[in-house]
Amino acid sequence: MKIKKTILALMLILLVVAFCGCGDKDYETEKVNSEKVQITTKNTPEQIILAHLAAIIIEEKTVHEVEIEEKENISSKSLYNDLKDGNIDLYFDYTGSIYLNALGLPKEDMQNAVLLTQLQKLLIEKDVYLSESVGYDGGMTLYMTPEVRESLKDPIYISDLKTLAPKLKIGMEESFFQRKSGYKALEKTYELQFGKAKVYTEDEGFLALRRGDIDIMVGSRTSVYNNMYNLYLFRDDKRFFINEDACFVAKDSYLLEYPEIKNALGTFDNLITSGTMSILIRKTYVEGNDMDTYLRDFLRARNLM
Repeated sequence: MKIKKTILALMLILLVVAFCGCGDKDYETEKVNSEKVQITTKNTPEQIILAHLAAIIIEEKTVHEVEIEEKENISSKSLYNDLKDGNIDLYFDYTGSIYLNALGLPKEDMQNAVLLTQLQKLLIEKDVYLSESVGYDGGMTLYMTPEVRESLKDPIYISDLKTLAPKLKIGMEESFFQRKSGYKALEKTYELQFGKAKVYTEDEGFLALRRGDIDIMVGSRTSVYNNMYNLYLFRDDKRFFINEDACFVAKDSYLLEYPEIKNALGTFDNLITSGTMSILIRKTYVEGNDMDTYLRDFLRARNLM
């Protein structure tokens, strides 16, 4: 009887040890087999922020680790080619840049009103997945202070400036002033004739706008000054500025192999407006908050972590 009890006790001990060992083995296997996700980003505040948000979300919601590589002076075409060659797994870009730069397609064939859908159909045939919009347009717009806008009886659209333009001073960066598709094309498209046009750096131009030296400033929709000065963005009713919806790009076959990554990145759908991106840039690049900490707080505040 004692021998039977001893044998039974030994068997129970062996079962417990085996069970614990299997658990450790499974855990180690999961860690060893987890693929590292390579995200490459242009060296701009918006895309660096998006890359870090993606890294936090992927590592929070999957077993994958993420490595971010920031590259100086890398183009949409280079990112696209690196993705196709398997050098990177994921990157963020803008629809207009993908269409004109990465794919080199003719502007006259661009369906600006439905550009995202047009690109998604084109790219899926190339084994490239283009996500839904992150939520904001990273393109250009015209800015005005709320005070000046109110004094002009609250124009909403760029077209509304037609009769007002001769009395207004407009500012812009040198690159927009000089290029053929820039300032002169804007005036022609909207039949505008501004009283005076001045060239500034971005910082100087928005400061001049705030001081009242100019009435309108041409700038990026995600400019940090959007939030800092509480500015008004005009609606581009003739679609002069190219649509630049922010999206992530990955190989379709890669996301089919790792559907958990695609599911995690679904968090990005319409997550960030132009104003929100302006705030994120201000909090991290201007005010110096630690990016990882601030972005985690941003996601927690929206119950996404």
